[in-house]
Amino acid sequence: MRLAVAVVDGTQSEVTVRTWVRGDLPLIVVSAHDPVALTHWVEGTSTTHVVVLTRPETRSQARLQTTIAAGQHPDIAFCVLEREVSLLALGACGMTALESRPDSPGVVAQLQSMLATTDSGVWLRRVHRLRSPQPRFSQHLRSMLPGGRGYVATMSPDRMVVSAAGAADALVPHDGHLVSEETEDAMATAVLSEVFGAQSSTLPPVGSTAARYGASGVEYARLGRDDALPTHTCPVCALTVGGHVCPFCRVRLDHESQETA
Repeated sequence: MRLAVAVVDGTQSEVTVRTWVRGDLPLIVVSAHDPVALTHWVEGTSTTHVVVLTRPETRSQARLQTTIAAGQHPDIAFCVLEREVSLLALGACGMTALESRPDSPGVVAQLQSMLATTDSGVWLRRVHRLRSPQPRFSQHLRSMLPGGRGYVATMSPDRMVVSAAGAADALVPHDGHLVSEETEDAMATAVLSEVFGAQSSTLPPVGSTAARYGASGVEYARLGRDDALPTHTCPVCALTVGGHVCPFCRVRLDHESQETA
């Protein structure tokens, strides 16, 4: 098995496919606005399985790209995993799974488990143009005034917007490794360090924060566990997957079906 991961980015369209982090890792970012971006990319690879990671707002584009690619390349297995997390979280989970279990039948299970238990969000200097999660009216007004240290908008496990000053008390405790976007914004670095109380690893941005949230900011993710979901071996494709349904074959993988298969 040779697995690749594609993160769907709905914030940029200039470059339809780009390698993320480094060239020797089969992890790419594809523009949601090019329906054949994934099809063209897999043509020059030896990939046997592709996991497409998407946020809810790019679900339809991700499924369209996957459908077209699967039709053009019937020898490659495709699946779409959707999660309400930051784009950085999608990329970081994909990278961690690929690096720790390259070409292993269990890499998909690890990726599913990490996605399900990763907390993520974004530090924003302003939230007056933020639509999701939606700030309170008072936060909207205060954000248009000068000063302040910005806000933390969270997508998982809860959707909320809190001031930087109150973020440490408002966020749910999580002991996962912290990653954040590379930035030259000293305020963002200081706030994230104070809120999470830990030095973060930094990674390149996956998409445009300004386009996604309406203001400049820095995404973060606290990476989840790799063994949080029950795992089963698919009787069709032999992959070890998390949960009770194989994302590639759509076979239900509870104990009863495995005994019958």
